[in-house]
Amino acid sequence: MATGYVVTNDSLVTVILPKLIEINGTSMKGKFGSVQGINLEIASIIAVEDELDLRIGDVFPSDYTNVAHKYIKQDPQVQVEKNMAALLYESATDKQKIASLEGMLGNLLFDIAIIKGGQ
Repeated sequence: MATGYVVTNDSLVTVILPKLIEINGTSMKGKFGSVQGINLEIASIIAVEDELDLRIGDVFPSDYTNVAHKYIKQDPQVQVEKNMAALLYESATDKQKIASLEGMLGNLLFDIAIIKGGQ
């Protein structure tokens, strides 16, 4: 699980929330607590998978991978739409593969017919 941080525009850590569960707008929810009312004009929400040895008031390092996008709470309708889009894409890809195999099979059958007809 990731750890959520609220970091000011000056890169100072103001909140540390271990075991992040979700980010919902201006709030974060962790396994052992939550933070609400984060002013996103003066601070950012950052989620990091790695364990960082930081305390409140420390400067947040610049060489991190922010994985906050994985924890953003999404509307169930948006999730359903994304899943449907992925399934439709997969279906189209499968249909393309089947059409390609049918073409190859047709060519093989044609070649066999030519060979048999020549004997």
